[in-house]
Amino acid sequence: MQSLSTDTQDSTEEVIALVSEAGEKDVDLAVAAARRAFKGPWCTTSPEDRGKLLRRIADLIEENLDLLAKVETLNNGKAQQWAIGDVKHCVSVFNYYAGWADKMEGKVIDVDTERFNFTKREPFGVCGLIVPWNAPLVLMSWKVAPALAAGNTVVVKTSELTPLSALLLANLFRQAGAPAGIFNVISGFGAVAGAALASHMDVAKISFTGSTATGRAIMQAAAKSNLKPVTLELGGKGPNIVFDDADFDAAVEWVTFGIFYSSGQVCCAGSRVYIKSGVDDGAKIEAGGSRWGDKGFFVQPTIFSGASHDMKIMRDEIFGPVCVVSRFETQDEVVQAANATSYGLASGVHTKNIDRALNVSNLLETGTVWVNQVRTQQ
Repeated sequence: MQSLSTDTQDSTEEVIALVSEAGEKDVDLAVAAARRAFKGPWCTTSPEDRGKLLRRIADLIEENLDLLAKVETLNNGKAQQWAIGDVKHCVSVFNYYAGWADKMEGKVIDVDTERFNFTKREPFGVCGLIVPWNAPLVLMSWKVAPALAAGNTVVVKTSELTPLSALLLANLFRQAGAPAGIFNVISGFGAVAGAALASHMDVAKISFTGSTATGRAIMQAAAKSNLKPVTLELGGKGPNIVFDDADFDAAVEWVTFGIFYSSGQVCCAGSRVYIKSGVDDGAKIEAGGSRWGDKGFFVQPTIFSGASHDMKIMRDEIFGPVCVVSRFETQDEVVQAANATSYGLASGVHTKNIDRALNVSNLLETGTVWVNQVRTQQ
């Protein structure tokens, strides 16, 4: 008998759906379907036609914006306005990669007058895409659209907590006339379905977004199987540095948005704030710190002040609406503190001094640095 997992509404704790819980055999079936599609109709589909399909998907997502946003809110618990923004972003992502489908070029190198070498970009094949619960549609689109544009087929493993929007997207693929097997969805627990996908010999690449600990396990599984390449997007403990010459009104708005957007359940959330001033001793709760309401899974927006750099709340990812405020005296001090974590995803610098902004940005050991703003993608 097929095992079922429950999908629960975050605000009421009521069960809203029962979804098939994928086991190893289900992973095998999904991978086999993806492999048949890759070896069959998808490998003969021209780049131009791949782009056209992705545009049809984008159009269908836009046509079903309200439905997808409502399902994402029901599925994930995020505010409706943020869910609407997520769906609009998915439309942009599919349209963007649709444009790339026929623009992936190789290189030609002349050897002599009679010979030349050339390179040609080839798809991997079946890609296993493991998506977390905090932004199911957005993070799925970031993985699915480029993989399909490049000619791969995909197996998406959703979080067991948030499977509904992925299943709805699968229905849109069917409406768009996508070849059977290019987009496959399974839902299940990471220890079973995720592990089976990461170690599968017919999966040519894995992309995972989630915790650092799980990322390590996926790399090990990939290495022990067929040495498949792995793309990981893991945790963060993003610092926001506010210098004394910053526009404080604007900085407060950006810092607040950076940590409390989507209840702080974002890997690049600005969960550490450094403010130029004197030094406080001892961590103190300035706001929040308790559960929100009697039902549901929400906590109050929480702000700690006066935390020292050796405290866990300064070093470890909480993944919630929890901000830690600390103070600094010198630029060297705050850069050292900002870099003193095992993470390096994103950070923010707030100052009117362009030289300082560029200098500190270069010194911060993060993949993204925002200046006088947070979480913008322009």
